[in-house]
Amino acid sequence: MKHRWATLVALTLVVSFLAAPAASLASTTEAIADTGGTTLTLDILGSPLEIAVSLDEIGHITEVLISDTAFAVDRGDDHRVRFSNTDESTRIEVRAKKHKLRTDVKTDTVAGILGTHQWAGKLFGSDQDTLVTFDVVENASGHPELENVSVDALFPADATATVGAVENEVGADEAESKVEIDFAWNGFEMRLKIKAELHLDGDDRPAHLRVELKGKDRQRLALDNLGELVGDHSWTGRRCDGTPIAVSYTIDDPAGVSFDGVSGVDSDAFEVKSKGHGFEVRFDDSEARVRVELKQKSDGDWELRVRSKTTEKCDHHDDEDESEHEKKDDDD
Repeated sequence: MKHRWATLVALTLVVSFLAAPAASLASTTEAIADTGGTTLTLDILGSPLEIAVSLDEIGHITEVLISDTAFAVDRGDDHRVRFSNTDESTRIEVRAKKHKLRTDVKTDTVAGILGTHQWAGKLFGSDQDTLVTFDVVENASGHPELENVSVDALFPADATATVGAVENEVGADEAESKVEIDFAWNGFEMRLKIKAELHLDGDDRPAHLRVELKGKDRQRLALDNLGELVGDHSWTGRRCDGTPIAVSYTIDDPAGVSFDGVSGVDSDAFEVKSKGHGFEVRFDDSEARVRVELKQKSDGDWELRVRSKTTEKCDHHDDEDESEHEKKDDDD
């Protein structure tokens, strides 16, 4: 089903940021960038509001589409875009930074976040959306609570999803309800965190809904039979300018893991170092690196770990006006 989007992020603003050198802008992990973005559909007061976020291959926000003409952009760059509605009673903010992609909705009444909502995103390189549905209801105390959290579609087909228990907590200045959903596939993990909260300290927009996807480019496979890992392997990612790169390696029995080569860059654009149980490749355009290790654990199982820090290491800039609370959230 196609939608006519009534409001979209100011393209001249986004284009002006994308025109800058890519190497100075990239700071999102491959795991988040590879989703291509996410969609959050909010059934607020029976009137659906859709927020669709598009990312490029290194995690820049290239477009944010909102289905309500009452919202307009009041600030934005390639990592953060914020909308407010006409009477400024509701603010929507999208952020793509490091290993997180999140959407925040802040409004002046609890009713502004109540309803049955749906999140959609492509995980682990799938071309089909994983779908998560959840309800935000108002309890007897007038606080928002999460209910009926479910994974309605999961891709890739052999991925797993674990829905945690909803946690409700009331403090001196806020009441919150939160849940986490853990996704896993082929040794990779991602997490979706949903939180509804009400600030009790007189905030202009006290009701707050946050939906955040977290994921790092880390693979961890544990098998009792080394033979299941034997063969040719490769890791794929990007340099800071967006150039695709690949690191190839081989696992032998009993020799272990060995480095084969790097494609996508010249031989003088990287260096390889032996790292005990494997190797590490470092690229010369940033602090970007990939480490591959194969170990036999004390219980006899074999564990393959592939950990990378690539586009997220291209810069470390933060918004100057970011609150300490937001910075703490980013470090979680």
